[in-house]
Amino acid sequence: MRLRVTRLHGDYYKNVLYPQCNIHNTFEHLFFICPKHAEQRLELSAGVIAAYKNPLIINRDSLLMPPSGIAPVVRLHVFKFLRDTGYLDKI
Repeated sequence: MRLRVTRLHGDYYKNVLYPQCNIHNTFEHLFFICPKHAEQRLELSAGVIAAYKNPLIINRDSLLMPPSGIAPVVRLHVFKFLRDTGYLDKI
């Protein structure tokens, strides 16, 4: 995922500050840090942990590269998170 940039085509990329926090909009900030999305993050975490069916520390790999058997379920939770945070419309 290309965060910190706008315009996903061409060779022009502009760094984007996350308006609520005034820091660069990164994957880590959106998925793991931003206090504005704490409620959506809890829902994402619950869904991903349930899909993995074992204790898990959620990180970039567990969200973007889940095992093939649970990938569709994990992706649904990731896309729901992006939709609920309003970010899906920006990519």
